[in-house]
Amino acid sequence: LVSAKLLDEEAAQKREMEKPPVAGSFTIAGAEGSSAGSVNGTFEPIGEMQLGLPVYRKKGPGNLFCEAAKGAKGGLRWYVKPEKNRGPESTICFGYCAVDEDAKKLPQDITTGWTVNTKDGFKMQSSITVKLASSEPVPESMNPMHS
Repeated sequence: LVSAKLLDEEAAQKREMEKPPVAGSFTIAGAEGSSAGSVNGTFEPIGEMQLGLPVYRKKGPGNLFCEAAKGAKGGLRWYVKPEKNRGPESTICFGYCAVDEDAKKLPQDITTGWTVNTKDGFKMQSSITVKLASSEPVPESMNPMHS
């Protein structure tokens, strides 16, 4: 019985990964180190907003999210974090980048770089790229400059 349930979950995850990304999705690539598996991947909007910016869930297993939250030293950051650490005050994460508060940029528009948790602590990684994962235009409802 347990193995049948596990096979069903694995089949559902495979189907999810095979679906094309939804409009507004982005893919993070190039993260290295112990948190690379959590940071790299495709994130899809889930229809929620936090601090005036959309919230994304990573495709696949793990229940990982990318959302805006207040940085430890002020300002806003995009954080890749586990579901248990979601929320606008939580800075517990696998990786992050600064949000230009004047422009409130979406993750694919950030040019200042991403910092990732490694076995040697958080390190800026210039190897990271973030690109739109869908050829569909980003929905206006997700554009923080039009909210």
